[in-house]
Amino acid sequence: MIPSAAELAAYTLERQHPLTRQWVDDETRLELLTEQHAGLDVLLAQDRSIAESRIERLAPGTPVDAMLNHWVLVGNDLHAMLSMRFEGLDVTKPFVDASPLSRPLEPRDLSGLAAAAMEIYRVHRPRYVRLWSSEPIDAFPGTQRDRRFLGAPIADLQPYGVPGGLALTPAATVDHYDEALAAYAAVDRDHPAHSEQASLASLESLQDSADQGLLSSTSP
Repeated sequence: MIPSAAELAAYTLERQHPLTRQWVDDETRLELLTEQHAGLDVLLAQDRSIAESRIERLAPGTPVDAMLNHWVLVGNDLHAMLSMRFEGLDVTKPFVDASPLSRPLEPRDLSGLAAAAMEIYRVHRPRYVRLWSSEPIDAFPGTQRDRRFLGAPIADLQPYGVPGGLALTPAATVDHYDEALAAYAAVDRDHPAHSEQASLASLESLQDSADQGLLSSTSP
């Protein structure tokens, strides 16, 4: 039986890094996590029409069940929400996301997670299982790092300064969005792998951040 979005949110809250957990009170974070899991996990585990749409776009002819999310027991009393994904919607780069988890991830869980992912999504031939953890990067022998995320309120990062000749100031608008797009495109041309590592948020997303006073910009 699939847990409710609120139950999944409770699991995720307990996996938060101690530092990030201080930034928002638990009640607010639970509300946000519940909303996130409702749309990203529970819905994609139950709505077959979404799965059918994804199949039509990404994997024509494959079974619907092999595109739905699945809440499964993978061993060692660990349950995981498994989800079929494609890097950048590239059909040649299939992988399985394993989150949220019913308890903290341990090295002994890795083989069970991999086996469950392959059993459920074998038709898509996933290349790997993606796991999320706030543990140190060397906590899971045999795994490879995919991404590392640094997050902090701007007020906490400012004391560390910015490169010489630049200043960090609050931004109320996204007037320079086209310039930012051009800058990202220039880096992508010189460093082809960059596009897989970083991308610019949408104009709407950045404007929303600016409206909430959460956006900063650098200037000479």
